Amino acid sequence: EVLKVPLVIYVPGMAPRVVDDRVMLIDMAPTVLSLAGVRAPTEFVGRSLVALMQGQGLKPRAAYAEMLPCTSWQKNERVLVSGEYKLYARYTDNTMELYNLKEDPTEQHNLSHKDHEREKAMKRQLSAYLKGAQVPEDDPEMKAGGAGEGGQESAMAF
Repeated sequence: EVLKVPLVIYVPGMAPRVVDDRVMLIDMAPTVLSLAGVRAPTEFVGRSLVALMQGQGLKPRAAYAEMLPCTSWQKNERVLVSGEYKLYARYTDNTMELYNLKEDPTEQHNLSHKDHEREKAMKRQLSAYLKGAQVPEDDPEMKAGGAGEGGQESAMAF
């Protein structure tokens, strides 16, 4: 639920619309700069959402989130959502959770003990991102029936 937060952007003169695409907070700076007519620095990881706001599509991509330790929160947790799947890496507890968000939107059925290949593929994606790679496009193999079937793993590159 923490990762599914509505984002409202108001731009005078732009028609209102509802968009269901997955976006991240790191997309806000490139979006604001684009609206101001300023090119985002190449170091920015996010992307402009102006095309979505204008009714055009953007290529789907994975979403990354983190909850890092601080004084009142002693947990180190990361999340990667790719396609219909969510990998919840609880590093402090040394556990992983894997959910099919389409079939289990309330995340009640952890698949990590059932779908080892998909979990491994998503762990590689998350690891590559943590090492400084760009946010990946959604991996089509992360759709239901993708990675893990027929011994095929996703070889997602960042």
